[in-house]
Amino acid sequence: MAGQKRGFFTYVSTSVEHEIVVFRLTSTAEAPEILQRVAILPEVATNGMSTPMALAPDGRFLHVALRKTPLPVVSFAIDRKTGRLERAGVARLPATSPHLAVDPSGRVLVSVANPGATLAITKIKSDGLPRQHASEVVHIGHKVHASVSSANGKYLYVSSTDDRQIFQFRLHAKSTHLEPLSPASVTLGNDGDPRHMVVSPDGRFLYVVTEAGGHVVCFAIDPRSGTLSEQSDVRLAPETFTGDPESADIHLTPNGRFLYASTRNGDLLVGYRVDAKTGALTLVDRWQTESVPRAFAITPDGRSLLVAGEKSGRLSAYAIDGKTGRLTKGFDMPIGGRPNWIAFLS
Repeated sequence: MAGQKRGFFTYVSTSVEHEIVVFRLTSTAEAPEILQRVAILPEVATNGMSTPMALAPDGRFLHVALRKTPLPVVSFAIDRKTGRLERAGVARLPATSPHLAVDPSGRVLVSVANPGATLAITKIKSDGLPRQHASEVVHIGHKVHASVSSANGKYLYVSSTDDRQIFQFRLHAKSTHLEPLSPASVTLGNDGDPRHMVVSPDGRFLYVVTEAGGHVVCFAIDPRSGTLSEQSDVRLAPETFTGDPESADIHLTPNGRFLYASTRNGDLLVGYRVDAKTGALTLVDRWQTESVPRAFAITPDGRSLLVAGEKSGRLSAYAIDGKTGRLTKGFDMPIGGRPNWIAFLS
């Protein structure tokens, strides 16, 4: 981006307006100028449900799902100089999906059904756009919530909140075929209901946040088989908290040193230091944040964090201390009704 201001193009989806808000994040100290507000698909009426996004690994496209008939996934071409979006294609998902992901190869779009019990694989064509319909639909569990690929792209892990299980597959990206591992799933030992997941940059560990249970559970990933084995778990809320934390999102810094998770009941961001050898988590601190922090994201340089308040309709920015993992509050700004997904592009 020669001749351009440094920073990260930032994309925030809102479920009330069905918009994507675009801006360039250059600092956590000062609120940025909005570059664009683009309707996801004007002909589909808003229904207030989440609008999940998935960024292509090569940064060419941003894919966005709408959870209303005809269940479109809308692909936007990204202008790498300006960050602006232009609608490039529309495909169909087989079910309403709260989560989208693109595998590391960029060949596969993964969607899950909630409500419902399906996992869908849609092939991404050489032009970067998904095919019109899914190439494979697998019926698993109940209330399937999210997916994440292993660091090497060979394996796919899928969370089912109602079944309290993580399903595990070998992903054949070229043929877009899923093959269950043995065992086909693991059950969380603390009876937690798995929601969002993240894999460590070195590919050795998977972390999952449990929604009602309010824990972060660490699994080791077997490098030969791809199967998961539970290692440890930590409680997000303080011991004095009673009730359902309604945990939501989870992310690691790109260097894998720090992990953060959010709780919607209590409006907390919780930070941990990661033991590189064992994957174990040590509490850094808890921070009060935006009302109902359904989504947050960490910049690709690991220096900043943005959190979206689903109830407040605002974004808050934090600087991440690279030595301690502590957060320092920066700007906050209105963004739109029920913001629920954030993506960054260098």
